[in-house]
Amino acid sequence: ELYDPEAMARTIVRKKYNHAAVTPIVWEKILRNPNFENVDLSFLIAPTSGADSMSPRLEMDINNFFETNNCSWKICQGYGMTEVGSAIAVCSSNIIYKLGSVGAPLPNTIISIFDVDSDKELVTGEIGEICVCGPSVMLEYYNNQDATHEIIRLHEDGKKWLHTGDVGKIDEDGNLFITGRIKRMITRYDGFKVFPAAVEEKILMHPAIDKCSVVGQKDPRSEGGQLPVAYVVLKEKEIDGNKVIQEMEHTYMTLLPEYSRPIHFYIKEDLPLTGACKINYCELERQANERGV
Repeated sequence: ELYDPEAMARTIVRKKYNHAAVTPIVWEKILRNPNFENVDLSFLIAPTSGADSMSPRLEMDINNFFETNNCSWKICQGYGMTEVGSAIAVCSSNIIYKLGSVGAPLPNTIISIFDVDSDKELVTGEIGEICVCGPSVMLEYYNNQDATHEIIRLHEDGKKWLHTGDVGKIDEDGNLFITGRIKRMITRYDGFKVFPAAVEEKILMHPAIDKCSVVGQKDPRSEGGQLPVAYVVLKEKEIDGNKVIQEMEHTYMTLLPEYSRPIHFYIKEDLPLTGACKINYCELERQANERGV
């Protein structure tokens, strides 16, 4: 049976579950459902979101909705993967809450940020690959030593670090922020690296844009080089999409380095989803490369 976020959202509200750890789209379904406009959410304790990214704007909208509807908690974002016993970090209370953060490491779990290319440990605030060390890290993949050695590596500090494949940073308070996936990282012909999530965050600042996704499009000037392009969904079909894109290019896109700004914006009625109701980046990248630069 396919994952049904709409049905799950209705079930959480109808059965008044105290604890729910679900994907962002479920909380969004509760937020957008007109039947839940005045629903009492005081039963919710530590409403948790994970398994997919959540834009800062959606996070703020959900928090405002919770407050208006008697929930004393802000959304508790978390982060994890199967290879580390599921959970790695979580925002466990309003006290440590920070917009956009997935919280602090769980007990006995060490998280650090390393340079994507050199495995050099980075300092507070620098962006690199998220690596994990601790007793919850798996021993190995069953009957697959090559895959094990690819993901678990011995560093110069003598520790075995699991390389998550995710990109992020740690702030001065020890809170973790996810900024993207290495697999989604766009490497331009000139060597500059573009992290789609950082670009998407700025695109979503425009009030007329509902959803977006940034992917790489092949650059004919180099072998393997890509350029960023963006797919956007407008909140209302009647909105002049060309005008919105022009406004965005002259405002929010100027907040980004020039090399990371999308070379094209494509307007769609909706974005393709995977079976788990996540944005299907691979399909969008395929569509982008069919168009050509």
